[in-house]
Amino acid sequence: VRSAPSVGALANQLLQLGEDPYFRTEVCDWSAEGGLCVQWAFPGGNAGDCNAWVGLFAEEACDWAASAPRPPYVKYKQITENRSHGMKRFTAKDLASLADGRYFVSLHAGDFSYATAGPGYCVSQRIVIEAGKIAALVGRAYAVRARAATRTGGVRAWRAGR
Repeated sequence: VRSAPSVGALANQLLQLGEDPYFRTEVCDWSAEGGLCVQWAFPGGNAGDCNAWVGLFAEEACDWAASAPRPPYVKYKQITENRSHGMKRFTAKDLASLADGRYFVSLHAGDFSYATAGPGYCVSQRIVIEAGKIAALVGRAYAVRARAATRTGGVRAWRAGR
């Protein structure tokens, strides 16, 4: 009896094919000494042209479940590649100055209504910082389906149709 591939494995296969219809940020690797590596997905593959970036946000400043707007970022990494997926790293030095607490990573790309408020934007697992280092990951990542985005039209097609 063969077991079915995990949801993560299927998502990674879709990413490789450029067919993933979800905006997503997910912690894929972390350590207290090495920092944090985040995998991101951007349907349409034009993340750089859309000035997309991956931000680190303090969870305590945001009531995500109640559709509160994202708080100001505490750290960010610009996405310069016009690809549908990639990785960004927040180094141990990037995280060392953060106050103790929970944080999440989210993808931001300009004026998308679903990229800037509440459950309409993707968030990573929660990252627990203690004494300037990653202590644990909590919860699961949450992806957001691209509305009317197509493989060829991407986000620009969605913007034109809204």
